[in-house]
Amino acid sequence: MFKLKDYLLKAKQNNWAVPHFNVANLEMIKAIVESSEELKAPVMIGMSESEREFIGLDQAESIIKDYKKAGAVVFLNADHSKSFESCKRAIDKGFDSIHFDGSHVSLKENFEITKKVVKYAKKKNIDISIEGELGCMPTESSKIYNKKIEVKKEYFTKPKEARAFIETTGIDRLASVVGSIHGIAANNPHLDIDLIKRINIEVGNVSLVLHGGSGVLPLDIKNAIKAGISNIHISTELRIIYKESLIKSLSKDNIAPYAIMEPVIKDMKEFIKEKIKFFGANNKL
Repeated sequence: MFKLKDYLLKAKQNNWAVPHFNVANLEMIKAIVESSEELKAPVMIGMSESEREFIGLDQAESIIKDYKKAGAVVFLNADHSKSFESCKRAIDKGFDSIHFDGSHVSLKENFEITKKVVKYAKKKNIDISIEGELGCMPTESSKIYNKKIEVKKEYFTKPKEARAFIETTGIDRLASVVGSIHGIAANNPHLDIDLIKRINIEVGNVSLVLHGGSGVLPLDIKNAIKAGISNIHISTELRIIYKESLIKSLSKDNIAPYAIMEPVIKDMKEFIKEKIKFFGANNKL
């Protein structure tokens, strides 16, 4: 059985990307796992601090563990963890992956806390994958912005800084700010493909992560994968599919929860499968 780092390395070497979908309930998890199984694709399931609080750390780990026992190749990521303590709780519960988001602290603190997370995590589980973040994405995945948003160049990840960051911290993945945003704006964010190439040269075999994949132009996604991105996060688009499908389903006469949720899961699966294929992750197991 391949580990997450094996799939990420294969993705980077062969120009495809491991999809990462954020979830907030069992129906979302079910849609992702079934899509992964049907398309034979490795997939990451992410939960932010708020999503983990809503689902429960124990419950989240147990649900994914049971799916894995049944043969699913999915990896649970503690997404956007904002403190060492938050990372530690997820590490102790057995998450496959941890993302420490140090974009809200000073660069010095980001280096120090990320290194501390890596050290603690690897003592617990040598195979755990740790993601650090450089740069700042000043938007939220829970919002749709009815205006144009451009990420200022000063917030972008700097290639030389990226090299120093991975050498100092020992991270497995780097979330780099290259033009995308969390959430969806009135404009399609433009990715700086040349910057991705330059960062990729500096980081070697460390996987490059693209956050804010929702709303990015398809050509930019394709070019980003060719430039070195091997892990792409999707959240806002899936939330929109969920909400719109649920509203439609609730307008019918069904009152049984499973009857209400079945079409919602079906709609989410169609979207998830589309992304898996577009990222080139299908038939990679």
